[in-house]
Amino acid sequence: MVTTTIPADTSRNVTDWNLNPAFANLIGLTPGSKPGVDNSNNGVDLTANLDLGAQRSPALRLQPDDPAEYGDWDATRYHDSDEFFRSDLDVFSQEVRVASTGNGRFGWVGGVFYSDLDLHEKFYSDFTDAKNIGGIALTQYEQKARSLGLFGRQTTSSTTH
Repeated sequence: MVTTTIPADTSRNVTDWNLNPAFANLIGLTPGSKPGVDNSNNGVDLTANLDLGAQRSPALRLQPDDPAEYGDWDATRYHDSDEFFRSDLDVFSQEVRVASTGNGRFGWVGGVFYSDLDLHEKFYSDFTDAKNIGGIALTQYEQKARSLGLFGRQTTSSTTH
């Protein structure tokens, strides 16, 4: 077992971040960058209501996300636990709903919901100064999910409205 003693900072209010220049270049940051989160989230929601004797409400949603996060978990000058996450997430969903409109004893609603998710994730780890490990590791994965749902509800009233 190899242990390394990291000296304490000289001030409890100061950290000793030090981003490896090779790691910084790989992840698109400058060597002087500090840990932080840079998330962007853009979305569009569209809803249309049409009266066709029954209420029909199609809804469309597009939501691309591009979050990024850099963390220096040990907050030292050593390059043994710097982490960087980069995600590319796209979501598309749509719902079509039909509902009764009258004031009678029976009411109903029904519809269909569809969703398509596409995630590409990259997770970088800088272990350059970590004993028995060394180097920069990239873990990446992709996740795709499609959902389709049907829904419905019926209500009955003992009196008319």
